[in-house]
Amino acid sequence: SFATETLADYVADRPDELFNLLADAEEFQFPAMFDKLAGHKGKAVALAHEELARKPAEKATEDQMELLAKRRANAAVALLKLGTPENVWPLLKASPDPRVRSYVINWLGPMGGDPQTIIQRFDAEPDVTIRRALVLTLGQFTDEQLPPAQRQLLIEKLLMVYENEPDAGLHGAAEWLLRKWGQGKRLEAVVEKLKSEKQWQTRKSTDKRRWYVNSQKQTFVVVDAGEFLMGSPESEPNRFSDEGRHRCRIGRRFAIATTEVTKEQFGRFQTARAEISKEKIGEWVKTGDSPQVRMTWYEAAAYCDWLSEREGIPKEQWCYERNKQGKYAAGMKAKDKFWELKGYRLPTEAEWEYACRAGTVTSRYYGLTAGLLPQCAWYVANGQNRTWPTASLEPNDSGLFDMLGNVWEWCFDLYVDYPQQPDKVVEDTPSTEPVQATDTRVLRGGAFLNLSSYVRSATRAVVPPDVRNGNFGFRPARTYP
Repeated sequence: SFATETLADYVADRPDELFNLLADAEEFQFPAMFDKLAGHKGKAVALAHEELARKPAEKATEDQMELLAKRRANAAVALLKLGTPENVWPLLKASPDPRVRSYVINWLGPMGGDPQTIIQRFDAEPDVTIRRALVLTLGQFTDEQLPPAQRQLLIEKLLMVYENEPDAGLHGAAEWLLRKWGQGKRLEAVVEKLKSEKQWQTRKSTDKRRWYVNSQKQTFVVVDAGEFLMGSPESEPNRFSDEGRHRCRIGRRFAIATTEVTKEQFGRFQTARAEISKEKIGEWVKTGDSPQVRMTWYEAAAYCDWLSEREGIPKEQWCYERNKQGKYAAGMKAKDKFWELKGYRLPTEAEWEYACRAGTVTSRYYGLTAGLLPQCAWYVANGQNRTWPTASLEPNDSGLFDMLGNVWEWCFDLYVDYPQQPDKVVEDTPSTEPVQATDTRVLRGGAFLNLSSYVRSATRAVVPPDVRNGNFGFRPARTYP
């Protein structure tokens, strides 16, 4: 800090050099550079606009892309602090490469931005993806920057958004901020009200809501899934050889839970089904709203059929068939073309990755850097060798929580190699042969004890379906009319 202040003093009368230093500054260095640069406001604004206009070279490396994203984000924060935000708001629009957006969301508060600027823009902003970003930005301000007394009006507004907003991403962002601001009981009251609604069972084509709450008080996001790039490019840091990028087409609408199944939710299933193992999980699960762990793939599938039953979905629409002994165990299978049925099930591997990415193509749904990972995921750096309450870290742009970190999530699929022809479009139609105990199934997302290199959108883990582990969980999905 002393060196930074000395350098800022040394170049205080040279705005070009000051701006260049500010653009490369780390969070703790930014204030010293900005204080000097603010004295050259006209020049600073012009230089910041030039920086925002810069585009990466056609064959830029990931390191070069990251450096440019950081510089553009610092320039955007400077413009907001200088009271000239017009060119900043478009940077908060969702895009396949969200790096600049994510840096601005997470840096504006720590770098001394004004929360009132964000609040005012939230009321005026017409683009829903920018509104999502603005809500997440508000969560980065401290109690000193945005005192609890000033939050009250905003809390009431966010509760209205949470209950009535049709966009799932904005709904999820509002939930995260309300939880962060200690409004869990009020959220619970809204969920209690919403769980009795049955519109989702008789959804009309004109219904714009992209989420619903079921009778178990689980929120599901509705996803229209088309074709996307699955896997990772060879340039992605820490990638594994089984992640070869290829084109995959899902071609259906599905709903997926916004959180992993919690200890409390799974407990109701265990009580109803005496045959389901009651594993000791206290070492990893400290609260009822943390993810359940140590269920097998078979038990996760059984939970999905139980959930279909609880939700009143006709049995012919359930997705799984028990084995010849009437058990969810080796020899059971998914019904043929189960992805055309309406019952709950485990997501396919492609559905999981599509939902996780939320339209992005970067290593993680917020970008690439591991520097922002603690904002979105519980992993080895912050996990403390346990699971954590769901929906306590930032959601992705579809309103889904903990898609990275907390626990690995069972997917439906057998583990198979990806196709070697990157230009061939692969249809998401997994095998429905009887499940064998020796066949490995796929898990996704990484967990609380993993290094950051495993906590990426494309990472795959594989184990047999009867394995129990203190960091394995799941979230249900279903094909949606």
